[in-house]
Amino acid sequence: MGQLSLFQWLSATAKDELTPAQKHMYTSEKLDNFRAISKLCATRSSYTLTSKDVAPADLYFDLTDLGEFAQIAFNLPDPRFLFDNLEMFMQPGYPFEGFKALRNARLVSCFQGTVADVPGVVVYRPGIKQLVVGFAGTANMKQALYDLNFMKRRHPFGDGYVHSGFYAMYEGCKGQVIDCLKKGFAEHDVQQVAIVGHSMGGALSYLLAIDVLAGEYPMPPGVTVTVATFGCPRVGDAALSEFWQQLVAKYHAANGEASVKDYSMKGLNDGVPCLPPVSWGYRHIARTPLYLYHGRLFHVPRAEVEHGIFTVDKEALDHTRVPDYPRGGHNYYGRDAEKIMRRVYWLDRMMSRKTEGWQEEYLAKMAELERVK
Repeated sequence: MGQLSLFQWLSATAKDELTPAQKHMYTSEKLDNFRAISKLCATRSSYTLTSKDVAPADLYFDLTDLGEFAQIAFNLPDPRFLFDNLEMFMQPGYPFEGFKALRNARLVSCFQGTVADVPGVVVYRPGIKQLVVGFAGTANMKQALYDLNFMKRRHPFGDGYVHSGFYAMYEGCKGQVIDCLKKGFAEHDVQQVAIVGHSMGGALSYLLAIDVLAGEYPMPPGVTVTVATFGCPRVGDAALSEFWQQLVAKYHAANGEASVKDYSMKGLNDGVPCLPPVSWGYRHIARTPLYLYHGRLFHVPRAEVEHGIFTVDKEALDHTRVPDYPRGGHNYYGRDAEKIMRRVYWLDRMMSRKTEGWQEEYLAKMAELERVK
């Protein structure tokens, strides 16, 4: 983005550090990116991320692909309509422009929970025989109120305690999700299951993964399980984290060391992973914490998982390009979720008029809103 070299960008002053396109992007923000929460609540690690911590490019691309399904899990638009009109939605100027994994996926089913209307989607990726469960992040006030219910309750399995609000929302959709999994296995040759979510959806992803590995919905022998979360808050206490480690170890013993992988990506200036606070007895449970900084993904030592701010050695950055999202934030995990949601809103609005030429009106509106001045 822009014509600056990375060196010029890193050397720029705070006043002129952004390209015109970046300035337009940030002035167009409507959603909360939790940067203020990050400044208030995130703790800084004493560990400096260097070139030796850079994650393999293949992992970054795999997680970017899975992130597409966390995005469509909001069920905006309705997944059935989306998959019936996939080519339109992926055109330049349309909401899912630039998505790659979505093009070859097949819809299995979608669901909406009975508690706070939590939406989600299940798709099948035939090329890699992967069934993907996607949980949406917070999208309405009811969900936000459950997010803020920081009281802990005992998890049904093990000795750990879990966030009461997250667990209530998970229980409200658990039965539907398991039915969707059964449908996916009945209709397709499944060798992998991926459970993905952004923000609150990441918390629900871990709760489903715990149930899956605990035997609530046993996987056929040899099926691998991947959990991928983006901007995920803390889900439970240290005992729940330990229980997760035990479940993974047991599954590994039965199915091999590569049979369970979990990745929790937190980004620059995203305050959501700082919540609920450690001082309230909460801990992250991720076995593979990751940190996204200026378009480069880093492995974080497990001992540093509770921290939200890291010093990054400049030599570890990509010197060939300017970062797309230099200010970070909760809605910038490899893509501009603000832009996607804005396009979805206007597409739905233009289509609802049911007038001829609505596509031209829509594209003209997007050109107006996204024009860099």
